[in-house]
Amino acid sequence: MGTGFLTAQVYTSRGAIPIEGASISIFTDLPEGKQLLGNRSTDLSGKTTPIPLEAPERSLSQHPSQTIPFASYILQADHPLYYTVLIKDIQVFDGSTSVQNIEMIPLEEGAAFDQRLNVFPVTPPAL
Repeated sequence: MGTGFLTAQVYTSRGAIPIEGASISIFTDLPEGKQLLGNRSTDLSGKTTPIPLEAPERSLSQHPSQTIPFASYILQADHPLYYTVLIKDIQVFDGSTSVQNIEMIPLEEGAAFDQRLNVFPVTPPAL
């Protein structure tokens, strides 16, 4: 196995305002449920430090094959003033840093807890 990295960039207002203090959690999907792999908080610029994650060896992406040359992860972004964002199937490649942009929407006044989740699937690239 190789290692890839994932960095999150969190913002609101179509990228105009970075969100500081958002909690970013990375999970893998196992048959017995999600497993937490890492957690970061965004800085003043709305970015996290890179999170190292396992990925298939880079050599698998060099030649046509039936093997998928990336690992898929789930990202959850939380902040008490914004709707929670859940992004599924983020691709991470060996030796690369994937950057996931996340636009968070401010909570409406009086929003219930069960209304706080927005889910976005990521379509795998055509290989």
